[in-house]
Amino acid sequence: MSNDAIFFANGFGDALMALPGMRATLRAMPEATLILPHHPAYDYIFTGFDRRIRIAPRSGLEFDWRDLDQRAGCPERLAVFTSWTSGALAEWISTVNDRGFTTGLIAEVSRSVSKTGHYTQRYFEIARNIDMELAFADHCHPLVELPRDGRLKGLGYYVLHVDTAEAKRLDDDVWTALVSALSEHRPDLHPVVVGRDPALRGPLGGAGSQIAHAPFDFGASCEIVAGATFFAGVDSSFLHLADLQQIPSVGVFRHPNHDRFGLCLTPHRVNLLVETDLTGQFTRLLSACLSVSVPPRRGAKTEPG
Repeated sequence: MSNDAIFFANGFGDALMALPGMRATLRAMPEATLILPHHPAYDYIFTGFDRRIRIAPRSGLEFDWRDLDQRAGCPERLAVFTSWTSGALAEWISTVNDRGFTTGLIAEVSRSVSKTGHYTQRYFEIARNIDMELAFADHCHPLVELPRDGRLKGLGYYVLHVDTAEAKRLDDDVWTALVSALSEHRPDLHPVVVGRDPALRGPLGGAGSQIAHAPFDFGASCEIVAGATFFAGVDSSFLHLADLQQIPSVGVFRHPNHDRFGLCLTPHRVNLLVETDLTGQFTRLLSACLSVSVPPRRGAKTEPG
């Protein structure tokens, strides 16, 4: 087995793999070991990768190195796709390097506002003031046909992604206010709802709106997001996907002081060297990461001379 490994962290990896050509790119690398954290989206993304090794970490970036050693032959080179830029990630990569790995952090999403300046985070009291000027810049993604849902063919639409998770669930009046504000800015667009929260059929099921794919279908929802003019949602995976498809998007999250501010709309941008040929860029980055020379492992015996 190869001594190369690829680690996909939650959020960015599944969005990246939802793009056309990415799964085919990985299938063309049959000897690379695939290390996956637990995420339901991977059940869709990596269907058919029976030759790959799938390892679920205990939590976050922590997975059992002994399990990795036994099942993957202790890979020497590791490509990391991640949406985290935290100190925990830096510590984890340091641990990887201490074990003698050569590590490539291929794709990184910046969540820091003040230090990096990659995007500006603004807070709005949703019932009073929603500034969508940034999101609705002169930038529209061409619509695509969605064979799984004939109702959407030829429609100009935007997508709202909802979730039942307690940390991500917002009150119905929040979504109603958001739809109202969006409709005022772009009355020509139809709202389409994807996600796991059927309770929203009431407030969002009125004239002009469509509930797409309930129960939740990750693959179909990716196709819907890819054809949208605009995306607003509670899940980082879809925000990353929207970024990669160059679709204007905002994250819809509770502000820590939500009693005062109501909602946080975060213009979302990925810190990537985006090219037209994303699949080609992915291939080149992955190849560059996994073809670097491997230093001797610490403590390993070396031949004289």
